[in-house]
Amino acid sequence: HASRVLTLAPSAVLLLFAASLCAPLTAQLITRTAVVTAPLTSQGFNCYNQTSWNNSVPTGPLSPGSTGVTGMNWSLGTSTLAVTASGSSYLCSFFSPAGYASSSGGVTVTLTSPFDTVVAITASGGASSSGGSGSGPLPTGGGVANGSVVVDGVTMFSVSAMQGSSPSQTRQVVVGPAGVQIRVQAAASASYSFGGATGANLSMVVGWTQVDGANVVSVAGGCAAPTAIPTFVANGPARIGGLLDADILNAQGPSPLGFVMFGLQQAAIPLNVINMPGCTALQSKWVCLIATPVGPNELHITVPMPNQPFLVGVMLYSQAFTQALGVNQNDLVAGNALHWQLGN
Repeated sequence: HASRVLTLAPSAVLLLFAASLCAPLTAQLITRTAVVTAPLTSQGFNCYNQTSWNNSVPTGPLSPGSTGVTGMNWSLGTSTLAVTASGSSYLCSFFSPAGYASSSGGVTVTLTSPFDTVVAITASGGASSSGGSGSGPLPTGGGVANGSVVVDGVTMFSVSAMQGSSPSQTRQVVVGPAGVQIRVQAAASASYSFGGATGANLSMVVGWTQVDGANVVSVAGGCAAPTAIPTFVANGPARIGGLLDADILNAQGPSPLGFVMFGLQQAAIPLNVINMPGCTALQSKWVCLIATPVGPNELHITVPMPNQPFLVGVMLYSQAFTQALGVNQNDLVAGNALHWQLGN
């Protein structure tokens, strides 16, 4: 692991971002791919003009823009996926079959980012149906419409004709190289109802955007008790174009030595392989920044953040390390971590 550590001046932490070939200098860091995971199917019969249809879009990549079958349309944008579905049924005469319509399908969008990035996913929509029951021995039916949005296996939003419109739902997730999946299912159907026409309609929109809110959270860890470890404290959140500012307290004195490790992904790497038994590194892709002593048991670190809009929502993981004579062969201990969410 030691060969992976780079010791740099504080301003060089910007290389963490510039070194990634995957990081476009744009306002949008998140990339998306979309795949039809349940075939987009549509079938029906229009008794007015005596025409029928049965068409589909098979499983496979979904291209940006509009993709549809009769009565159902999917529209994939840079940061949205919208779907509409509708159908109607009616009786033209007792000498021809009644009209009917049915459509369904599913699309999975995978969001990825070269860095862990906080993203807000929002889903909204509504469904409706008209017509309904008949009486007597003649055929009856009705309209049915429903849809759902599932994020990494957890249902985030659902709607049906019975409940009408549903309140918009928003969920924050961390999108990284492994990706986050958004699965959207939609269906609408209408079958003949004696006594009148029947219809069904569905409309849903899913959107995603990087979260613009600077934040910092302390995460316990470092070395196991009874080893005394330093305390890493943030002096406020980190903003793009501003400063990341923090103190390391409870370092061994009277002339403390220490540094901070920065990474772009969380980790839990045992450090016994480098003669620090019971200690754990809490970040990967390491860059090491030397801290400045400011007291007999205290150090300080200040790091300028680049003024690049694409970094909004990006997570930066850091952990404090200080000299501790006699604790292990390296005379070194690891403290807690600070997780920084960059924002404006």
